[in-house]
Amino acid sequence: MKKMFLKPSMTIVESLKDFYESSDYLKGYKEYKWEKSIAPCYFSSYYKFTSNLIMYIHYGCSMKNYGTTPTAKLDEIIVAFRDGVTEYALIKEKLNELKEERSKVKKSKKLDEQIEWLEYLNRNIKRILPKFSKYFEFNTGEQLCSESITIDETKISSSSIASQYVVLDLETNGLRTANDDLLSISFYDPSTGKIYNRLLPLELQPTVLTTYINGIDDIDVENAVPLSQKEFDDLIEEFDLTNKTILFYSGGKFDFDFLDKYCRRHKILGMDSLKFENIKNRIASSSYTTGNITKDNLCNALGIEGVSEIHSGVNDCYLEWQLFEQFVCDKLLIKNNYIYKFSEDYVIPASYLTSYPKLAEFANVEVPKLSYQNSLLYEYYLPPKLTKKIRKFPTNISGVSIENIINSMIGAKECDNRDFLNSNNRKLKIVGELPSEYEEIPVVKREDGTLETLDPQYEEYIKAVNETSNVIRSGISEVIEYIRENIFNNKEIRTQEISFAENHRVLALCDLSSDDVVLEIKTFDIFNSNKTENVIRQMYYQKGDKRLYAMSIIFDFGYTKKMERRLENLIFKIYRVEIQKE
Repeated sequence: MKKMFLKPSMTIVESLKDFYESSDYLKGYKEYKWEKSIAPCYFSSYYKFTSNLIMYIHYGCSMKNYGTTPTAKLDEIIVAFRDGVTEYALIKEKLNELKEERSKVKKSKKLDEQIEWLEYLNRNIKRILPKFSKYFEFNTGEQLCSESITIDETKISSSSIASQYVVLDLETNGLRTANDDLLSISFYDPSTGKIYNRLLPLELQPTVLTTYINGIDDIDVENAVPLSQKEFDDLIEEFDLTNKTILFYSGGKFDFDFLDKYCRRHKILGMDSLKFENIKNRIASSSYTTGNITKDNLCNALGIEGVSEIHSGVNDCYLEWQLFEQFVCDKLLIKNNYIYKFSEDYVIPASYLTSYPKLAEFANVEVPKLSYQNSLLYEYYLPPKLTKKIRKFPTNISGVSIENIINSMIGAKECDNRDFLNSNNRKLKIVGELPSEYEEIPVVKREDGTLETLDPQYEEYIKAVNETSNVIRSGISEVIEYIRENIFNNKEIRTQEISFAENHRVLALCDLSSDDVVLEIKTFDIFNSNKTENVIRQMYYQKGDKRLYAMSIIFDFGYTKKMERRLENLIFKIYRVEIQKE
C-alpha cells in the first residue's frame, strides 16, 4: 500500500497521463534534471524522479538580507504516483499516436521533433526512472529511544558547566515550520558523550529537497517512523532534560519552533516543561546583518575544527557546544564582520545600543526608555530633471557621499576624533573575521565633498557615485541655505563632534552640530522606518542641552509599466525633535 503524504497547498497531485501531457512528456528533462547535491536556483524548475514518484518542482524567488539577496523559494511541486507499468506504457501509446498522425501529414517539423523526443524517451525511460518500488505504511510499532543512542567518550567535555546543558540540532526539509518536514533530530550531552540521533519520515512533502544541505535523501527516510510520545518521554528521562538547558543555534527560535510544531502535530506532550536557549543570543551582533553570522562561519573564524560542507545533526551538536563554551568564557561582539572580545573599558556608540541588543548587557549599561515628538519644519523635492539623473547605490555609499556633499556645501568644520576613536576601538581584541557578501571600497573624502578611491579597480564605480553627488549638489542650495539660517542661525557648524553620556560609558557622533544645536542626517524616512528607535536613541545621547533636529533624505521609488524600479523623487525633510526620558 502506498504511503501518502499530508498534502500542503503547494503540492498538486496529478494522474500520470495528465503529468505527461502537461510536461509535454518530460520535454526539457535533460536541461532541468534535479541534482540533489546542488542548491536550487530562484525562478527555476526541475524534474525529480524517485522509486514511486514523478515530480516537477518549481521555485520562485524571495529576498533575504533586508531585500538585497535573491534566494530560491519553493512555489509548487506537481506529483504523479508511479505504478511500475503505466509510466512506460503511456510513452509507447503516445509515440504510436504521433506516428499515426505523422503518416497522415505531409510535412510537420514540430511533429517530427515530438516523435524524435518520444523515441529517445521510449528507449531510455527505464534508465532515467529509478527502479520502481512501493512504499509501505508506517510501522505502527514504537521505536525505542535506546535504539538511537550511542556513547562517544572522545566527545566528553571537561568544562565545569557541561552537566548543565544538552545540545539539540535538527535537520529539516525547508524553513517553514508548518509545511516542511522535520528530517532528523539529534541530542548531545557534553558531560557524558551520550548521543541521540535518528531520522524521521516524510509526512508533509513528497520528497526531500534539502539533500545538498544535510545529505539526507529520500531513501534514507523511506523506512523511518515518526517520533512517539513514549520515545519523547524516554528522551526526557534519558537526558534529564527537565533539569538541564537545551542549547541550539539558529536565527530566531527556528529549532525550538520546528520541534514544537512537530510535537503539536503529533500530539506529543512535554515541550512546555523544557528550557531552551539559543546560543546565537550570547553574541552581541547587529540586528541588521547580511546573514553571514552562521554556525559554520563562526567556527571557521574562531578556529573550531570539524566544519563540514554537508551538515549532520550530530556533528552540528559538537560544533554548537564548542561555540557555547567560547561564548561563556568570552563576551563576543561582531561588527563590520570582525569578531571582537568585549572589554569593559570600551565606550559604546549610542547607535549600537539598539542595533546590538546584547551589548548593553555586556557593558552593564542601563538603556533608558524614551518618548519623542517630531514636527515637520521643511520639505524639499529635488527638481524632476535632476532626479532622472540620480542613481541609488547599494550599501551605505550613497548616504556617505550625500552627507559629504552637504558638509562641503555648508562649510562644516570636521572635528578630529581619530585618536580617541582608534584608541577606543583598540580596547576590543580581534579574535576572528567573518566572510562578507560585500566588498569594502576604500575611499577618502575630497574637500569638495566627492570621494576618491584608494583602489584603482573601483575608479569607474566611484566616478559614478561622484556624478550622482554633483547632480544633487547642483539642486540643493535652497536646502543648505535653510540649514545654515533657520537651524544654525549662521553660527559655526561642526561635523563628527563627540558627545558623551554622564557616566562616560556611551558616546554619540553628531552629523552636524553647534554650541546649541544638533542636526542628525539619515538617508531614509526616519519617522516611517523600523530604525526610528535607533535614531532616537542616538539623538538622545547627542542632546545634552542642545536643540535637536533631524533630516531625512528619502529615495522615493516607483515602478514603470514593465515593473522596472525607478527613482521618482529625492525628498529632503527637516524635523524639530523633542526627546524625553520616561
